[in-house]
Amino acid sequence: MEKRNYADRFKVNCGPSAMAGFTNEESPWNEDEQSIAAGLAWGEEKERLLNWVRWQMRWRLREKQRRAIELYYFEDLTYAEIGLRMGCSSSAAYRSVRRGLEKLRESARREGVGWSLDR
Repeated sequence: MEKRNYADRFKVNCGPSAMAGFTNEESPWNEDEQSIAAGLAWGEEKERLLNWVRWQMRWRLREKQRRAIELYYFEDLTYAEIGLRMGCSSSAAYRSVRRGLEKLRESARREGVGWSLDR
């Protein structure tokens, strides 16, 4: 089975010819202090939320649900591929992911975590 690289989806041509038409003010790397601060704040919030999700997955989910979610979201596998890896059907893999997500959503509602777990 060929391993897919999630980062390949976001490759952009940034060679000299692609960047030649930009002025300094239009450059993708020209940011003011406000946008830098907003980006840092977003990164800190993302880290906080990912830590929350990791903790919830470890302590609230069954092993099968946790593993299915990891394979689906972090390794970008299909339900059929998850089923092959976990030794179950694709529909069982789907149910494991959905039930695990529902538990995470319920925890988020109960704890007032304001973000979406939808893909």
